[in-house]
Amino acid sequence: MDGKIYDYEEEKKILKQRGHKFTINNDPEFCLHLYEEEGENFVEKLPHHKVKDYLRNSDIVIDQLLMGWHGVFALEAMASGKPVLCYIREDLKKYSPELPILSTSPENIYGNLKLLIEKPNLRQELRRKGRKYVEKYHDSKKNCSKDN
Repeated sequence: MDGKIYDYEEEKKILKQRGHKFTINNDPEFCLHLYEEEGENFVEKLPHHKVKDYLRNSDIVIDQLLMGWHGVFALEAMASGKPVLCYIREDLKKYSPELPILSTSPENIYGNLKLLIEKPNLRQELRRKGRKYVEKYHDSKKNCSKDN
């Protein structure tokens, strides 16, 4: 990530009106204030093209850590060839045994991030399997054809 978000002046103005003080005036600071205001859903306030920029420039993607299943963002990340950390409940794993997501909770996030950072082969394997998984199970042209 190069640390640049463009076209967020309106959102920044709203944050200032709510009492947020910007001292550095860079994009990570903006994201921090947006997170303080919106919580874990702060990414939903960013335009989709900005989220895609973050995704493109990331090495590892963290999706939902509490819900127990992945969201659309994890699918976008896998389609982009990014390894994904997300909490997958044990009782739901049977419905998608090929799911190439490293199941992660707040309790084991440090260890799982460390694992992916230290094991480039595992990152590469999750990238490859993630892309194939999305192509196999979430390709609208393939899965919504008349033949299926």
